[in-house]
Amino acid sequence: MIAAARSYIERDSRTFIPPEGDLFAKGDRIVHRAFGPGVIEDIDADDKCYIIQFDRLDTQRRIAFRVKMERESV
Repeated sequence: MIAAARSYIERDSRTFIPPEGDLFAKGDRIVHRAFGPGVIEDIDADDKCYIIQFDRLDTQRRIAFRVKMERESV
């Protein structure tokens, strides 16, 4: 029973979609723990990820919805 519960939790956490109010919008400035500040260039709802151009990187990165990021403070 414990193994089944662990399996469910692992599967569920991989498909987690934040509540609508927690999603970022295209154009939002964000801060990622490793990559630093950037801007949401696009949103891929099918793959459940943001396409982000980080200030310190030359190419865009695909970051899953479940990754913890914060809005950049102004």
